[in-house]
Amino acid sequence: MINHYNSQDTTENVLKIDKKPSEIKQLINKALITNKIFGYLHNNILYMKSFGKSNSLDKIFAGVGAAIILGGTRARELDFNEGLFIIVSGVGCLILSAVFAKLLKYYLVYDIDREVFYTVTNIFNKTVKKTKEIARRDIVELGVNTEYKQGNRVDYKAINFKGDKMDNPGLRTSFVALLTDGKIVNISDPIALRQPHDAAVARCELFSECFGLNNTICNKTEYLKSIKGEGHNFKLQKLSNIQELEKAQTQTNRLTYGLLVFFLILIIIGIAIPFLVK
Repeated sequence: MINHYNSQDTTENVLKIDKKPSEIKQLINKALITNKIFGYLHNNILYMKSFGKSNSLDKIFAGVGAAIILGGTRARELDFNEGLFIIVSGVGCLILSAVFAKLLKYYLVYDIDREVFYTVTNIFNKTVKKTKEIARRDIVELGVNTEYKQGNRVDYKAINFKGDKMDNPGLRTSFVALLTDGKIVNISDPIALRQPHDAAVARCELFSECFGLNNTICNKTEYLKSIKGEGHNFKLQKLSNIQELEKAQTQTNRLTYGLLVFFLILIIIGIAIPFLVK
């Protein structure tokens, strides 16, 4: 058995014990009764519902179809046959998008016997795509992270949303692992809204108990950072994202006001030119 402990502020900051596969299976079956993890167990493999992917085939075909139709409507000097071909191609892509959205299933998977996480894309219960595996032995802590950035910039939807921040389409939640090298990796894809957040929390708490690991769960105003702990060990730390969101809001407001002033000056100049010319 492996014991894990650190002094980080976690939901359960106590000494825990790694469990045997048979014990893990019992805990999973218990969790499946309430189904907060949104999954099912088959041949010692746990399949958990994925709540969406930004680069899924249905979204790719939908984007291509929309681009084809939009480009065709703006194109000039097209004869009837060319225009018809563009419309049929675009509609075909949209139909394929609907078909893929219906048939493709996305799962976060945990293999109890092999002790690995990965995600799969299935069609007719056959796997057509599988991601890189995350091994249990490489994980030192689990967490639930929230993020509101696309690349290095804050998502404008996160800034301008006025309702409950957990329902903010610009705020995405993911079930994450801290690896031995200090890197934070997403076990589940970052997805917006409340249901994926609740599922991420339930999954994090379940596997924290299974693996004997501490967990650090963010609320809607926090995010995770990897920091150095004692010796050469790493641990997760929660930081507030309120100040960064407020800073991004201020920058957005300044840009908006700057553009308004710029266009107002152009309008004034446009109105003044006829009088100056006289």
